[in-house]
Amino acid sequence: MRFLTDIKRVGPLGGAVVVVLLGAWLVGTSVGLIPIGYWDRSGKSEPTGGIVISSGQSGLSLGMERSFFFEGQEVYIDYQVTIRTGRMRLYLRKGAPGSPKVFETTIDKSGAGRFKVRIPSTGFYRLVRFDGPGFGTSSSNNKAVYDLDYTMSWGVV
Repeated sequence: MRFLTDIKRVGPLGGAVVVVLLGAWLVGTSVGLIPIGYWDRSGKSEPTGGIVISSGQSGLSLGMERSFFFEGQEVYIDYQVTIRTGRMRLYLRKGAPGSPKVFETTIDKSGAGRFKVRIPSTGFYRLVRFDGPGFGTSSSNNKAVYDLDYTMSWGVV
């Protein structure tokens, strides 16, 4: 109920501004003027006494990991990554977890680039980023380690 009270307080002009901004964002993302999602993150784990302790991730995440696309649209994934240890895996999947991947790659060295993916059928898609344990190993105990920083965005070409 508090939500309705807040809407009443904003008034018709405030509501119109919200609708206009939401509409501009939807149009901007659908024609490629605005990225759908943007991430600027760091992550690290360290082997300690036979186990791996994750320092976790930090940084900025904006936008969405899921979006609706039409058959034939082209989606870009821009990235810049610094990998000190480990690697990063990306994939684009249609629908729910377990559904087929339409794009998959592993980035195992520092650099920048752009991937383009043509959407095979209309529907919701999710960009998945794995940058954590399991994508590097410690030579001393064969436990997963990683240490990387990345900036990434995705949207419509």
